[in-house]
Amino acid sequence: RANALKDDALVSFSRQLADLVIAPDVGQVHWADFGAFDQCIERGDEAATRIIPRIKALLSRERFLRFFRRGMRRRMAEQFLTNGERKLWVE
Repeated sequence: RANALKDDALVSFSRQLADLVIAPDVGQVHWADFGAFDQCIERGDEAATRIIPRIKALLSRERFLRFFRRGMRRRMAEQFLTNGERKLWVE
């Protein structure tokens, strides 16, 4: 029972860290029902297809933020690495 509680806590923590979670509706399938793999794959495919717009939005947002962060890092470097008129790095 302690392992089950630990596993539940780890899953909950991991989900909080994720940008998104794809959770197909397979709750009615017993974990040991290996004959239901086709049904599970189909449900997973459906869930992933439904979430594609969110995935694209996240990717676009991350590309934008990465571009912005690059510029911000540059400005911070210029601010903190410039000593008067003498720059402490070579371009």
